[in-house]
Order: sequence, then structure tokens, then C-alpha cells
Amino acid sequence: MDDTLKARELGQIVGSAELCNYPLDADKASGYVSEALAAMEPSSRSAYQAGLGAQKIRLQKMTEVERKVSCSTQAKLAAKYGILAR
Repeated sequence: MDDTLKARELGQIVGSAELCNYPLDADKASGYVSEALAAMEPSSRSAYQAGLGAQKIRLQKMTEVERKVSCSTQAKLAAKYGILAR
């Protein structure tokens, strides 16, 4: 996966967690995301912040169905990366 896309996806996962009510394991998320971002070029790392902030804004403007689908997807991606709390 392209670093910019991965950084944005990680930002969306972290940015969605509280609004979508899925728990992230703080230690695992912090470790995984910081390691992944540290290995990227600065231009790719900035996509993390963009994904993080934009996702929060988008979720607040979504319909109930849109939000449910988005939240379900983000929770599954968090599980895929091993950062979802069990």
C-alpha cells in the first residue's frame, strides 16, 4: 500500500474510534501508528493528520446509515492492523 494512503487510513481509524464507539488498544495503536509514520516520508506523514481531522468532520455530517457503514468499516480495519482493543 502506498504510504500516503496508509497514513490517511490510519488517521481515519484513529479519528473515528471515539465517535464510532469502537475501542482502540492505546498502547498497540500508539506503537503501531508511530512506527509506521516514522518510517514514512514527511509528505506521506502529513496525510495522517489530514485523515484524522477530516474523518471527524465527515462523520458528524453523515446520515445514520452512512455513519454505521463507515464506523463498521473503520473498526474492521483497526482489527486488521491489530490495534482494536479486545
